Amino acid sequence: LKANLGPVLDQLDTLLAFKHQYEFDIGERGKFIVESAEQALVDAKSSADDLFREILSRREQADSARSALSALQRFKFVFNLPKSIQSNIEKEDFAMVVNDYNRARTFCGEAKAEHFRLVLRVVEQQVTQLRTTLKHKMKTKDDATVEETKKLIRVLVDLDYKGDPAWEWIQERGEFFVAELMSCHEYYSNRKGNIDAKERAGGDVPLGAQTIPPRVVFVEAATDILAACFSTLWPVGSAYMKTDLHPKLKPTHKWKELEDILERII
Repeated sequence: LKANLGPVLDQLDTLLAFKHQYEFDIGERGKFIVESAEQALVDAKSSADDLFREILSRREQADSARSALSALQRFKFVFNLPKSIQSNIEKEDFAMVVNDYNRARTFCGEAKAEHFRLVLRVVEQQVTQLRTTLKHKMKTKDDATVEETKKLIRVLVDLDYKGDPAWEWIQERGEFFVAELMSCHEYYSNRKGNIDAKERAGGDVPLGAQTIPPRVVFVEAATDILAACFSTLWPVGSAYMKTDLHPKLKPTHKWKELEDILERII
């Protein structure tokens, strides 16, 4: 106590001063001064919370917006894929379409975020429409070259076409040429009398000949059809059987079927 006499006396003086001030405040403001002070503190805290709650909320919104913008910037190429694919389809740059399609499936295929799944759905719709367009083009474009046909087949395979586009084309072309030959035969079989040389589809007209027998013109027309057939059907069919069209195409045990198609045409 002797060693701490000074501090003890200071504390007693402080308590005494506090007691005098307390008694004075009670006389001036009543017995509920403590409750009033407590309420004042509660009100002050509430006002402070109201003041900073909006600020904190804005900060959270700003942080959320920054996070979203950062994600958009980081995956900007993903959200641009539908536009890129549509542009490349219009330019018929199918190699880039295949590339973008594979990127979309890689980044969005396993994604849980709804935005990524939406991108993949849009891309799948575009590719589905493209498959239909390319398949229709293969079926209806009679003047397509061998290389054009091979290219379309490879693109369809790369776009995960459900089926074998090469074999389907071979079968469709076979049916087409058979129908062409039958139509040609029926047309010239029903012609009565010789055909005016001026109506002849092509070939040399014998010197002095004014008319030509229908059988002669039929043979020439049929030869043209067969030439067109074997200039396209055989190269594509041969490449298909040798697995030169695409590694994914496996023409197992279809040589005999191809021979049957060609024999039927002949």
